[in-house]
Amino acid sequence: MNNKKLYVFLHPHRSAGITIINHIVKNSSPEEYFLIDQFTGKPGFEKKLKEETKNKKLKYILGHETFYGLKDIFKNREVKFFTMVRDPAEKIVSMYNIYLSLPSDKKKVPFERWYSTLKRNPQLSFHYERLKISSYESQRLKRRKMFFYRSAKKFDKTGDAILFGLRKFRNSFFPRENPGKMFSEVKNLFSRLFFIGFVEDSKKDLKKLFDILGVPGGWENKNSSRKKSNVPPFILTESLRKKIYRENPYDVKLYNYAIDLMKKDITKIK
Repeated sequence: MNNKKLYVFLHPHRSAGITIINHIVKNSSPEEYFLIDQFTGKPGFEKKLKEETKNKKLKYILGHETFYGLKDIFKNREVKFFTMVRDPAEKIVSMYNIYLSLPSDKKKVPFERWYSTLKRNPQLSFHYERLKISSYESQRLKRRKMFFYRSAKKFDKTGDAILFGLRKFRNSFFPRENPGKMFSEVKNLFSRLFFIGFVEDSKKDLKKLFDILGVPGGWENKNSSRKKSNVPPFILTESLRKKIYRENPYDVKLYNYAIDLMKKDITKIK
């Protein structure tokens, strides 16, 4: 058995992930990391993943499409998972600002309309999905996402209307599981992660993470919402913060649980 640790980043959106990945890649050889997003949803993914199980130099698996089931694929390795979490209101507004920054000649929809199409508790939903899917299901999920966005792009002049219409249709006819059940299972997942960082404390937590991984400091912060845009960023108000907290209670619970977990179980970080 190859006891060398294999670190897998469960990479949520808008959670300092690009900063983490870029810095690891910059300080690693190509044999030491696998960027899973380059292959997920494409022919040959299973073959590529099987090839990587034989790569004894592999140290990191990175990307939005990582999933907890990788521990069952890399059975000959000590697989250790880590993630980042973010204040729920800050995360949702950051997601909207990414939408605003996307190049388009079309007028952007107001926050309230955009938010109305977003499923509640997106942070919880991401981790529940990463916990539940298998390698095969990750392929189906990625292909569905690709089909979803390609379909909207075909109607370029009304792309946003089509996109948000499809989202509402999906939310109405494909509801997610009971959030209480999801929260219970994701709590168990979090208790098995060796590291959880917080975007709000990213300067301190990224230093801690990179020290654990043996990666030198001096990282460059990457924020894709800071790309040049003709649309000014949307500002989170305190009243909106309270509304988001109220309407996404399980994301708030998960965030607070992560804080308590890392305070109480600091010995797991090694």
